[in-house]
Amino acid sequence: MSATALLATALVPSALRLNARLAEADLVVGRVVVPTLAKPWESRKAFRTARETLFAQGLYPGVDYEILERSEEERTVTVKPQYPLVAKLEREWPVTVDTALAPRCKRRRE
Repeated sequence: MSATALLATALVPSALRLNARLAEADLVVGRVVVPTLAKPWESRKAFRTARETLFAQGLYPGVDYEILERSEEERTVTVKPQYPLVAKLEREWPVTVDTALAPRCKRRRE
């Protein structure tokens, strides 16, 4: 494990450490998920595009969201943050988002 990874592990409480990426099938009602952009990006433009896509749908990296509903036929999940966000990020909750964003989500350890 790199020194940076060891430091991050030491600084982040175990309850907040995230498991591996979720498969679309793992997006189930009641689960808490955390959108992330932590992966190697082919370019800065690709990163910005992915970030803008998340923001446009109401998902902010690092925020804990609870899955309230899931629609198999429409391939969507309805989510809301588990806590109030800063005023700039607040909107009408819950929001319904495409499950295609699942590869960018992680879940809290249970």
